[in-house]
Parts: sequence; C-alpha cells; structure tokens
Amino acid sequence: MYGKMHSACLYGIEGVMIGVEIDLANGLPQTNIIGLPDSAIREAVERVRAAVKNCGYRYPQQRVTVNLAPADLRKEGSAFDLAIALGILTTSGQLVMPEAEKLLLIGELALDGSLRPVTGVLPMVEAARRAGFRAVLVPLGNAAEAALISGITVYAIEHLGQLPQPEHESVMNMADIARRSEVEQIVSVNTMAVDESGGSVKTKSSLPIGLAVAEAEAVTKEDVLQNSLPFPVSVSSGLANSERPPVMALTLDHLKYIPAVIYEGSAITEDNGMLEDYSDVLGQNHVKRALTIAAAGMHNIILMGPPGTGKTMLIKRLPSILPPLNDSESLEVTKIFSAAGKLKDAHSGLLRGRPFRSPHHTISAAGLIGGGGIPKPGEVSLAHRGILFLDELPEFSRNVLEVLRQPLEDRVVTISRARAAFTFPAQFLLACSMNPCPCVEHLWIY
Repeated sequence: MYGKMHSACLYGIEGVMIGVEIDLANGLPQTNIIGLPDSAIREAVERVRAAVKNCGYRYPQQRVTVNLAPADLRKEGSAFDLAIALGILTTSGQLVMPEAEKLLLIGELALDGSLRPVTGVLPMVEAARRAGFRAVLVPLGNAAEAALISGITVYAIEHLGQLPQPEHESVMNMADIARRSEVEQIVSVNTMAVDESGGSVKTKSSLPIGLAVAEAEAVTKEDVLQNSLPFPVSVSSGLANSERPPVMALTLDHLKYIPAVIYEGSAITEDNGMLEDYSDVLGQNHVKRALTIAAAGMHNIILMGPPGTGKTMLIKRLPSILPPLNDSESLEVTKIFSAAGKLKDAHSGLLRGRPFRSPHHTISAAGLIGGGGIPKPGEVSLAHRGILFLDELPEFSRNVLEVLRQPLEDRVVTISRARAAFTFPAQFLLACSMNPCPCVEHLWIY
C-alpha cells in the first residue's frame, strides 16, 4: 500500500519541495525513514507513533517505509512530522485526502498530537507557491509567517485532533473479506442479500482485476444499513468492530470550517518604530556629515577616537537615516531571518526596517560568515541590505576579519560542503569603531 504527501525543507535560505512517500508492507512491525534524514527526522518515528495513538488512531502494525524524495538531498529539522503522520493515516485507510496533491504540510508533532511551530516557513511557502500549490497546512504559531506570501491559502491547526469529521464516520464491516495485502479499496457493491429473519447478510463486491476477494459472512443488518460511504475505503483486517477507527475525508473545503485561524493574502506593515533616532545627536557635525555620505551611497565607514566620544552612539543611529526596504528587498531580508529562526513577530508583516547587526568581538568565523553541517546564515547575511557594526574592531581575531574580505568584494557568501555549495546574500554597509593605540590614548588622558 502506497501513499504520498508533500512537505518542504530549507536549502540555504531557499525552500525545497520534498515528497513524503509511505509504503506499508507485510513483515515485522518497524518503521524506517530513508532519504538522507538527520537525527531529528529519524526521531520523528517515535513522535508520530505517540501522536497517532494519543489522537485515537491506530499505528499500523506492519513494515512502514518512509522515503523523503529527492533522496540525494540532505534533510534536517522536524517540519516533516505532520506529513509523515497524515501519510501513514491515509495509507493505512484511516484518512482520505482527495486533494493531497495540492496541499503542503509543515509542522512538528508533540507526543499528545499538538503541533509546534518550525523555522523557515516563509521560504518554504514561497517555494510552494512557485511550484503551483494552492494551500498549505501549518501549526497555528507559523500561520502569520506563512500568510506573508500572497497567492496561496494558509490553513492553521493547533492539534491533530482538530481535523474535521464528515457526516459518515463508520467503516464498512468487511474485515473478514480478505487480508489487507489482498484488497486495497472497494470499487462498487453489486448485490446485497439481507436475511430478514436471521439478521445476517451475504455481500458480493466487484473489485479491480487481480484482487482475490471472498464473500463476507456474518455481517449484521444494522452494519449494512449504516455503512454506505460516498468514497473508497481501504479495508482493515484483524480488528473488532468496536476497535476499528473512523474514516475521515480531509479536503480543503472541510479545513475551512475547522475552529482555527485562516490567513489569506499578505500582511505588510511599515516598521518605523526606531528606538534610537539620528536627530537625538547634538553637535558632532563633522561625524554626522560623514555618516550621511556613507548612508547615501552605502559606503563602509570607521570611526576612531578616545572612549566616551560617542562613536557607538552615532553608529547605532545610522539605520534611522537609511531608506526603508522595498517589496523585493523586504521579502529577501525576511526570508533570511526566517531561515535563521530569528523572525520574532510575523504578525507585523514583512521586515521593512534595515537590519542592524552588532556581533560581539568573541564571535567565531563560522558565526560571522555562516556554517554548520547544513550551513545557516551568519551575521553578514543577517545584515543583508542593512548595517554590520563591529564595535572595538581591534578586539576581533585576525581570522574573523580575514573572512570578511570575500563578502565585501562579492556581496555574497559561498560555503562549500562535500555534497553541495550554499550561497547566501551579504550586501551590507560595514561600520566599525575603535580606540586609538594605547600610547596615544595615554597622552590624551594625561
């Protein structure tokens, strides 16, 4: 038995569509996830198993194989939990999703079935829109972020138990027809003979060619009258009638009526709330003139002077005289912060203010440029279209300062790994401050 859902992962700061394929086969009960998953994805087996059981469903006692395609792309994170869970439920016949090809599934599952937000939802949803998806199902905590992308409808739920139930929730009592491996779905029921006196019936079903099906015996009259479902139902075997879970038809139309928030379109707001304004500076006319020129042409600048003269104070107010980001720049910057997990308040819309990053002088080269097993954006990328401020420049290590050469020249950062090379944007204004050498500083003090 085979099923497929759609999810996504991050590749640098871009989203990549991932097909979550589920296969159920006879054998010892075990679950394997293949397709270059990391540790967080491998551990999804236990999260999904507990969530499925705690929400009243049945986890298949079969050999379950989960493939994340394309298989040659390294995946990480917990965003596949929801797609794996719904894929297992649909493949095992406990859930029917006619519109699964049009729906992107993103979310991490807790053991009780609740959904937790994940990072990088914005670039994933943007990639889904480019791929032609019409809707996305995310945790409620990610709904505002996903809604920043126009042209795709966002549905949000807080718990796996919020999935809607159709009018017919019974399962056809045909567990004795054949084993699960012999019957995949019922196409039509031709004849039905009801024994009014004995209360038992015999049914004959016409199934696809090649499926060996026997006649059902000892089915009560009430079961026959109550189990007329308008959609195909996968047959489960070996379960008593009281243990058989309900079949649910999950469509996008049903999702519109669940008790959850639905976000549509793009919510873009201006971010004009600067805590430190350039107009607060009194005097320092020559420095203010230099900062104005640097802001007008995005020129790099360094301020040198004794402690307490206002170097840090002036540079921290430099973003207030920079123009706001346009639409394309705003989306680009917001995607970087989303991929890095630093998008704190998506309800206010896309980031419109220029980023201002001021790393400590103990930062490593990987923290400044970006890195990791699957590289993440560093400070130079988080400062894209904004300002990177290095306070007390001589305190930074030489290795850290040396790695700034290539981003300053090429305006991008390229990080190569054995399997792939990742490119992050890094177009920023470099602003530095430093004190004079100790001998000159000593003379000024005395």
